[in-house]
Amino acid sequence: MKRPVQDPRTGRFTYAETPVPRLAPGGAVIRVSQCLLHAAATLAANERPATPEARTGTETTALAPAAKPEAKPGLVRRMWSSFRQAGFKKAYETFVTRKVTLFSIEYGGVGVITAVAPRSGFQIGQRVAWVGYGQDLPGPLVFVATNRLVAIPEDVPDDLARLALPGGIAWRAVEAAEVRLGLPVGVGGQNVAGRLARGLCQLAGADLCDLDAAPPRAQRLPVLIVTDTAAAERLTPWLSSLAQPQARLIASLPMLPEAAWAACRAQEMQIQFTWFGGRGEQDPLATAASPLPAMEAFLRFVTALPPPARPAIERHDFNAIDAAVQEMLCADTAPGRAVAVTYPATVEASPAVRFDVGVARPKLSGMVGLAVIADTGQDALREIIPSRQVRATGVVAPTPEKARQLVKTFDAEYGTNDVSPLCSDGKTDVVLLGRTGDAFRLACEVLQGRLPLFLTQLPTDEESELEEVFRLAMAQDVPLMIGFARLTTPAFAELKRLRTEAPSWLRYDFHATCPAPSAEATLRLAEAVLLAMSFTDSVPERLYAQEVSHERLTTLALTLALADGSSVHISATFGAESPRERLAVQTPAGYLEREDLTPSPASQRACFEGFLRDLAEGRAPTFPVIRLQQAVRTALRIRDSLAFGTVIGLSAAG
Repeated sequence: MKRPVQDPRTGRFTYAETPVPRLAPGGAVIRVSQCLLHAAATLAANERPATPEARTGTETTALAPAAKPEAKPGLVRRMWSSFRQAGFKKAYETFVTRKVTLFSIEYGGVGVITAVAPRSGFQIGQRVAWVGYGQDLPGPLVFVATNRLVAIPEDVPDDLARLALPGGIAWRAVEAAEVRLGLPVGVGGQNVAGRLARGLCQLAGADLCDLDAAPPRAQRLPVLIVTDTAAAERLTPWLSSLAQPQARLIASLPMLPEAAWAACRAQEMQIQFTWFGGRGEQDPLATAASPLPAMEAFLRFVTALPPPARPAIERHDFNAIDAAVQEMLCADTAPGRAVAVTYPATVEASPAVRFDVGVARPKLSGMVGLAVIADTGQDALREIIPSRQVRATGVVAPTPEKARQLVKTFDAEYGTNDVSPLCSDGKTDVVLLGRTGDAFRLACEVLQGRLPLFLTQLPTDEESELEEVFRLAMAQDVPLMIGFARLTTPAFAELKRLRTEAPSWLRYDFHATCPAPSAEATLRLAEAVLLAMSFTDSVPERLYAQEVSHERLTTLALTLALADGSSVHISATFGAESPRERLAVQTPAGYLEREDLTPSPASQRACFEGFLRDLAEGRAPTFPVIRLQQAVRTALRIRDSLAFGTVIGLSAAG
């Protein structure tokens, strides 16, 4: 199956052969019919190509752009993240030798469900809409989580349904403005969202003032809506004569220009940001909101919009996606015009490709067959894999070229672009899932094939999807382990030697750089709960939690009451500048205190070796999935309960 991808060397869109997405729990496979490219209005000004030279980038590199580094915070974050995850070499190849800046594209997709997980609320053959964001575009078939889908009413054609994303943006702005019959409302913005906002105001019977076409009116306006930066800049000199005292400004964009922001503050205007991905630099209370409710509400009224309010949409074929993106990013695009891509009605599925290397080797007794799934980070994986009693069987990579490269790296027997050969080769005993772009789907496919799974990092950033992985492992009765658990550190190994019975008390404090509302933060908290469970051989009977916020830091103070009268204290601080850990424990065998605990590749390799040894000998793994899932559930309950109060008590028994 062909998927449009952005070439990091040229910035142009090409097509890469990718396997057809397979159904995983909590999602649906959708045959895409149309995609509305909506990125021109959402890109920051410093990311838009003002001239053709900015697209070719013949004089600048990503690390030495014409703009100041602080003007490209997204690029700096991506470069630092690539350096931390893949090392200096990969970051250098990606950001220094590349001569163009890749653009992030937001799109609204429309399609038909071809396969869906049970009890999801959707059916096969149902038309749905969703929102995607990234540097690539979807292929003719795409896997989307059901919590990101919106059902399209039967009376809404696809030509109107593809306006769901800009329509949701316009709906949130009009809803925040509290538009009603006869209310004077000014709307500024020549993009698609601005045009749809005017149509919704007319539909509600408001006294509409088009701020892009009309001069300042004598009657002052109580509410103004702006949907692009140019409209906000154009309104700045008019505000004193156009807006009522303490009028409301609805900003449907991430940030207002500095001049407009200062003018609004001088007029004592009430400013409300309704942007879905708002970062909140100018409004500390602004938070990113899901576009799905607004999209669903817009689709119920889209057929009633007057024809002048519907934007002109330029169609492009799927085989000419690069031309469509160039048209969308063009600086002189006509106002109010959108670009849509029409996908083919039939999909040419690429079969699973498998190629063998040399002569097939027989399976030896005492040897564990290990399969590897990865696309980057081969050096880090080699450090984790124990050399004794392990033989690489298969390698899964997104492309045959990458699979051939990894086959040589790990000395594997064959390479493939699909998980199914691993489940049927009769030699693979366990799968190591490294860094890859579709880790959640691949993890679900491995567990559905009833193969033990070792994860080097979290497979997803969504808590619901993370819990789905644990639930699937329990349903299939398959061992599951996450490699960077703090239980692999030398301090915990020393604590195991000290322990002869339950500790009198245990205290574990850690500082994490991740923010509290994330799957990584939840797993870090679950690891601390799992630590207590590992040294008490039981689930704590009672748990007390308190949340304290200090500027950017969020601290969770937990006390776990154990059945034998001992206690465990956990202090989790999120948002710290640097990670730090401290462990102190008092047992009948002695006292132990360690600080700055860091799991090393050697300790992870030793833990992985023990994990494989248990599997080879038919014993249950040291850390079964049911224990880890209990800890994750407890951490989720802590997070959910703290959202409604400061101090709570939870019964964690059972």
